[in-house]
Amino acid sequence: MNPFRNEAVVKLGAHEILLRATFENIAAMEDAVGAVSYLGYKYSEAHRLSQKNASLDKIVKASPPLSEIAKIIYFNQAATDPDDETKKKHSLEEIWEMVQEEGIACINPVVTYLSILVAGKKSKQKLDSKEEKEEEALTEKKS
Repeated sequence: MNPFRNEAVVKLGAHEILLRATFENIAAMEDAVGAVSYLGYKYSEAHRLSQKNASLDKIVKASPPLSEIAKIIYFNQAATDPDDETKKKHSLEEIWEMVQEEGIACINPVVTYLSILVAGKKSKQKLDSKEEKEEEALTEKKS
């Protein structure tokens, strides 16, 4: 895994799937589920709620459907052949089965991956600290 290339690893059961943000992978994912910036924005609320230990019901309502998680993982998995980006280790059906077995536990790493793609080279820590500062500013304004 190379964090400088915005790569991440998602564990689904006994499998570790390397997510690689190539132009081809992102373009295919956007065709299937929508723009990466929209997905990052849409699902960042679920990530924020999970960090705040919100109720499971709220987290699930804000979370992406497992079918979209499976597609995001499938289209972003690293190719098995560096000369052919279309050769993937796992089929969409195999990933769908793994995601169903894993359940909502696989959502957080995928949403974190999307957030990193949208934020560029900012680290996850910087993103979390920015959210905390924004919440503190809102709390002060309300007081």
